[in-house]
Amino acid sequence: MLLLQLSSPVCSPCRQTAALLTELVARRPGVVHREVDVADRPDVASALGVMRTPTVVAFDRDGGELVRVSGVPRTADLEARIAGALAQRRPGRDPNG
Repeated sequence: MLLLQLSSPVCSPCRQTAALLTELVARRPGVVHREVDVADRPDVASALGVMRTPTVVAFDRDGGELVRVSGVPRTADLEARIAGALAQRRPGRDPNG
């Protein structure tokens, strides 16, 4: 699973979210966090329909969107949404990826 964070380096809530995602990824093998600066890559934000930062979009390895969260999520809420998305994945697939 890829957690794509769309953010800005001048955005304080974005920095909080990045720290939260770093902690979450450390506890979940197979989950990767990448950050995209929307000022540098407005095309990515536009293609994903992102209107505010921070926004986190979780994708499965086939590129399908699993979860989308805007704003600073609470740790427990984000972990629950990620766990739910992993549980809904098709049987027979790696639950970590």
